[in-house]
Amino acid sequence: VMPADFEQLSEDEQEEFKNLRRYDLAHALRDSCAVAGTEQVLHQVMELFEQQMRDAAPTGEWRGIEATLYAVRSTARCVELQDTSHVLPQILVRLPSLPKHPLLQYTAILVVGRYAEFLNKNPEQLPGLLAYVTSGFGIPSVVSAAAQSFQNLCNSCARVLTRYIDQLFTLFDACGALPSDDLEEVLKGLGYVISVLPLAEVTARLEQLIGGWANRLHVIVSNPTPSEAEVKESILLLHRLGSSFRFVKPPLVSEGETDPCFAVFNKLWPLLDNCFNHPIFRNEDVVEELCRCVRCAVA
Repeated sequence: VMPADFEQLSEDEQEEFKNLRRYDLAHALRDSCAVAGTEQVLHQVMELFEQQMRDAAPTGEWRGIEATLYAVRSTARCVELQDTSHVLPQILVRLPSLPKHPLLQYTAILVVGRYAEFLNKNPEQLPGLLAYVTSGFGIPSVVSAAAQSFQNLCNSCARVLTRYIDQLFTLFDACGALPSDDLEEVLKGLGYVISVLPLAEVTARLEQLIGGWANRLHVIVSNPTPSEAEVKESILLLHRLGSSFRFVKPPLVSEGETDPCFAVFNKLWPLLDNCFNHPIFRNEDVVEELCRCVRCAVA
């Protein structure tokens, strides 16, 4: 169980506790699954989870629940190899109703991402759990877990999530304030889903994805004397354009068909070409990101 003063511990002490869980506890749980069977272990975890939920109801105490969920996450590798579908959904369905404490939400959201393959095979709970995961985008101490789990869900459940593509874009449009690394995870996840759409829709969605960034870059390049802030912004915009081409990778097209990424890049090229001849190109980071963008688009 997480210490009551965990948030007051030093970074080294917190890391020591995480390592204890990550290695010793996780290995012990996997050994238990190998000996007693994953289903039996999950049954025991489920009973403990139910008890912890009952105990938490009057007090809001969350540490026991968090420890139990960490055990659920640690056994994921074993669960994926066996049919425990009648046990796991009972745990997953309770996650959105857990007490609202950031450390508990952090672990619970990582549980969802860890069972992405399971949810792909059992998608009835996916919409509610996806909403729970993305609720973490608004919590600074939880956002990294939310972005990671979102990316895992999109990777494993891409075809299921295509039916929610409009909602995913609405969600992504609201993610502009996320830290860059976390936004990159979300962008990667959205790229997985776009990649499995029909080819014509891939083109339209990729254009939708990069449109705002391309328009802003056009404004900067239209200014012959950009400010230092605009130069820095152009670096970020070029990086996001390049990442979009890197993460959206539809299947190889048949003879006579046009690759969606090439079609979009062809429209974007005049803007990128202008960047090569603009004062922002004097900045080494702009050069690097511009070349990366081209490389990602044509690779």
